[in-house]
Amino acid sequence: MDVRKHYKMFKKGKKWCCMALTAVAVATGTMMATQTANADTVSETNTVSLTATSEPAAVSENSSSTSSEAMTSAASAVDAVSQAGTSSAESTSAVSSQSESTNSQSAADANSQATAENIDSSCSSAADNSETATSTAASADTQDSTAEIPTDSNSTASATSPAGVSSEDTALTSLVAASADTLKNGLVVENGSTYYYENGQQLKDNFTTINGKTYYFKTDGTMAKDYFYQNWGNTYYFQKGGSRLDDGFYQNWGNTYYFGDGGVRLDDGFYTNWGHTYYFGDGGVRLDDGFYQNWGNTYYFQKDGSRLDDGFYSNWGHTYYFGDGGVRLDDSFYFNWGNLYYFNSDGSLAQNQSVWENGNEYWASSDGAITTGDSTVETAISAAKTQIGLAPYTWGGGRTAATIAAHQFDCSSFVRWAYAQAGISLNGGLWATTYTEIYSGTGVPVSQMKRGDLFFMDDNGHVGLYLGGGWFIHDSPSSPTKGVGINNLDDHLPAYPNLTWRNIITATWNGVYGVRRVA
Repeated sequence: MDVRKHYKMFKKGKKWCCMALTAVAVATGTMMATQTANADTVSETNTVSLTATSEPAAVSENSSSTSSEAMTSAASAVDAVSQAGTSSAESTSAVSSQSESTNSQSAADANSQATAENIDSSCSSAADNSETATSTAASADTQDSTAEIPTDSNSTASATSPAGVSSEDTALTSLVAASADTLKNGLVVENGSTYYYENGQQLKDNFTTINGKTYYFKTDGTMAKDYFYQNWGNTYYFQKGGSRLDDGFYQNWGNTYYFGDGGVRLDDGFYTNWGHTYYFGDGGVRLDDGFYQNWGNTYYFQKDGSRLDDGFYSNWGHTYYFGDGGVRLDDSFYFNWGNLYYFNSDGSLAQNQSVWENGNEYWASSDGAITTGDSTVETAISAAKTQIGLAPYTWGGGRTAATIAAHQFDCSSFVRWAYAQAGISLNGGLWATTYTEIYSGTGVPVSQMKRGDLFFMDDNGHVGLYLGGGWFIHDSPSSPTKGVGINNLDDHLPAYPNLTWRNIITATWNGVYGVRRVA
């Protein structure tokens, strides 16, 4: 291979350049490469280094290139590189454009296996040694064109495509930079956890409200989910979705809990809803199928947690009654279904046992119904109960066969008729009144009143038949039925809200006891 090298000086703008021409003789022709050098003296930091590598053109098997065509192609590449060194501001587009032009020309003209590669162009100071650009014939291997252009002494932009620097790369770089500068706000999911940001600051160990719901973010910034939070002497629950449970129930560990307004768990307190009352005890556990004692009373909460009000509970072979307000009836009488019952001091229904009232002995049967053991008294009471609700109070009634058949009684005729069914005639007979009946039987103090006794009220203006436990049957427009009905001595009179039946019992009338025992 014969290599000859020549140097030529020429002026390019304000710069003198030295061009080295190297001719390489090969079997099919000669190729030229040109190198320019900056004639002006510049600092090293201002040196612009360009490297342009042309892609090999496709080689036809039946064609060859002449040395003149190769030299022309090389000269074109030298000229392009020289123009690129003129201005650093335009270098990127110039290299890209010229590189495309060179490649296109090479593809059109070069039909031989000889290609121009590694055309290096460098502008440097006149005192520096010129670098040699060598164009070498080679086989049709694919090469990329690369240009590196420092924008200043501290930064470098590079493009690795024949077209030069991509505008999309620049735009992407700007977008990333803008994103980095954007402050985070609101809910953000990171690494599988949820965080909350306010102007780029992560919320930690604090609360925030989103769409009317309250959320808590723990000390590490993560959203609390399925999490109990305790503070200010209260317990709160944040659900699986993160929102605080307000006015709702939570079930776990076989227990039920209630979280009220503000999310506070109800501990040792009552909750009323759906017509029922519930109790949540220590630790917020709802009391289910259990007893609660307070204020000297006992309460029972059923399996669904609702308090038993006005109902019976059976267990351990006994029956219990829980009345108004859920209070268990202890050592007290209870009247229902026309019968009197008694519940012992432990709340159990008295069955097959003696029961005492005012020093008087009763008997509680197997079903709990109270009797005196005196058949006469019980017959009179049973007859009296058959008239309940049949007809309204009728003054003067009950003294003829017709009015009796029509169930038309007043108070004195009613008790007379009841005891007549048991074979007992009250003083005055068919025409008995309160003024005659008060002399019937034997007088006893009010404190000793017994089931079956007659008692007089309102200065002997009214009479009733005592059933025991404070209950009595009578015929009055003030009874629940407006006729024959049952009241308690502690019931208030409709016409006298401040008075009870007990208040108007006459202890004596004309020196006669207000209570008469007739059987």
